[in-house]
Amino acid sequence: MKKITLLQSAFALIAAFMLALPARAQVASAADLFGTYKFTADVNVTDAGQALKDNFKSECEVVITKCSYNIFDGEIQGLAGATAAQSINAVDVAANTIKITNPNGNGLWGGGLYMSNSEGVYPFGGNYNDILYTFDPATKTITLPDFTLVTCDHANSAATIAASFTNAKLTLVQSENIDVTDLSGDWHYTAGKGTYDTMEGSTLPTEWDMTLTATDDSKKAYNISLTLGDFAPLALTATFDGVTLTIPFNEDYFDAEQKIGLVNMYGVARPGTITFNMANENLLTLTSGMTIAQDSISPEVPGGYKQWYLNGSAKRQGGETEKVTWEGTYKIKAGSIYKAIADYDYPEEFNMVVTYNADYDIYMVTEFFGNDVSALNYGGISFKPSADNPNKAEIVTSTGYLKTIVAGESYLTLKDLNLSSASNIVITRLEDGTYTLSDFSISYMTYDADWKQQHALAAFYQTVTAEKEPEAAPFTWASTFTVKVGGVDVYKEIDGYEYPKEFEMEVTYNADYDIYMVTKFLGNDVAALNYGGISFKVSADDPNKAEIATTTGYLKTLVAGESYLTLKDMNLSTSPVTLTHNGDGTVTISDFCVSYMTYDANYNQQHAAAALYSGVSATSGYATVGIENIEAAPALKAWSANGTIYVAGEAQAVEVYDMSGRTVFSGVASQVSGLNKGLYLVKVKNAVAKVAVK
Repeated sequence: MKKITLLQSAFALIAAFMLALPARAQVASAADLFGTYKFTADVNVTDAGQALKDNFKSECEVVITKCSYNIFDGEIQGLAGATAAQSINAVDVAANTIKITNPNGNGLWGGGLYMSNSEGVYPFGGNYNDILYTFDPATKTITLPDFTLVTCDHANSAATIAASFTNAKLTLVQSENIDVTDLSGDWHYTAGKGTYDTMEGSTLPTEWDMTLTATDDSKKAYNISLTLGDFAPLALTATFDGVTLTIPFNEDYFDAEQKIGLVNMYGVARPGTITFNMANENLLTLTSGMTIAQDSISPEVPGGYKQWYLNGSAKRQGGETEKVTWEGTYKIKAGSIYKAIADYDYPEEFNMVVTYNADYDIYMVTEFFGNDVSALNYGGISFKPSADNPNKAEIVTSTGYLKTIVAGESYLTLKDLNLSSASNIVITRLEDGTYTLSDFSISYMTYDADWKQQHALAAFYQTVTAEKEPEAAPFTWASTFTVKVGGVDVYKEIDGYEYPKEFEMEVTYNADYDIYMVTKFLGNDVAALNYGGISFKVSADDPNKAEIATTTGYLKTLVAGESYLTLKDMNLSTSPVTLTHNGDGTVTISDFCVSYMTYDANYNQQHAAAALYSGVSATSGYATVGIENIEAAPALKAWSANGTIYVAGEAQAVEVYDMSGRTVFSGVASQVSGLNKGLYLVKVKNAVAKVAVK
């Protein structure tokens, strides 16, 4: 008989015990499922779905990642070829399920297709929601229940199957690498400002503080001290997966004697959890809500809700959230456009201009869809930045006139994806600085006999992205300017030298002495000639004005010790040359002379006019439209009266430039008004005219 030692017995017992234990889960939160997957399914396309089969796929790449809105546990991008994301409402790591409450989101597949169950029921009205996908915690393979894509007859709450999907699954290709930010520090929470975001009549504050302290080097476990009102700080613990901060509670009281403590959002049950999603390293958004209630402790104290917080955000103290300046010009690109009425142009790319009115603290969309929409919408379409998330804003769809078809009769208007004004268009700034816009509709709007608006779908825009044009660099006098000259009158020719009509002017600043100097001018390095440069003085009263001194102003050595070119004012005297910044990066420079300077027998300077420079301007760091050759174009009959530029003949394509080369008007017109005083170039085809608006 084989002998079994005591030690062998112990090892055998331990091994048997270990085998009896369940395998350790490799999915502890939604973030553990983030990554790139391959979607596969068996698909049967019906006769009704043949015309729509390009809208979905039986095999494609799918990405599971964090929610774009920092609200849900995550999102599934590209499911079965979808062009919009499906939101993940919850991940149950015990049951290995992914909960999808609204499988159709904002319309995922386009063409009027919606996800439904295997029987193809009408998926709205509570008929199809709270769908569960299952996952294998070891392989992270996700299995979907059989489903269909259907078209809907909303009027009759009926659906028609376009395609049936069976054996659908997501196979992990590559997990997403999530950098875990250290949340340690002091945070200040502010509740949302909506009507029901907090409890009306509550005596508890809508703002509170919490301190997070990481308990290990992983930055995934934390101790929390939550300070609310006059209560003593409440000690809690939390976990963080790089995306979601989860704070569990169980019989945790701010006031143990009065039994005032944390409860589940909708009820008084304990335990529960509070969750925040990380918008950025300095901003957490409340996603679970948080409720404070009092237990019934006596007939005199029956208990009840004390306060709730439906949403809101916590900002890291001492850390600045990334600032988003919504004002500016955005390049909009549509991934796809469904054209229901083919009579009109639906641009795939266009500008969106957002302006800000400081007097009223409001933003407006003044250009959209290739049109100026300010006049149609009494100043513009309302644009509202989120109060809770600096990376989100909404374009209001309650008015949103885009284009006049027949004045007083028909228009194209902006609507949400459901051709209504029930929701707004959400614009979201992503981490890479680009933007996404939620899907939206273009409506063909007419009036009935009672002047009520009637809307028909004209076009549907999907997968819309945007990039914001970079802001112009702030103006500074310490810069290199490109100087352009309208005219040069030469009085003295210099052998081997030409008076330039365009040259660089370099202005430098010495912080040690708080002085500016012109170090390059008229195509020459003038620093050595003028002991560091020609004196340049910014006005003490107006920072947009400056002067170049002409008391020395050596520009070029002709014969060392004998003759030089120097800078003088337009009268060949020593008044300074003035510069005026026009607010747009352009600079106007007063007329000036270049002097031919020699010495007499007593070494007194003798000056003679060498050249007169007039019509001088400069630019620095700003892009302008080139007009270098425009003056050589044919003549055009145009004139100005009462602040309006008139062009001879019928309305035609007209372009108007200011003298810095910027386009200030482009369109079909016979007159142009609303211009500032100044000199303008008016261009029609190849003809051009200079016109002064007084």
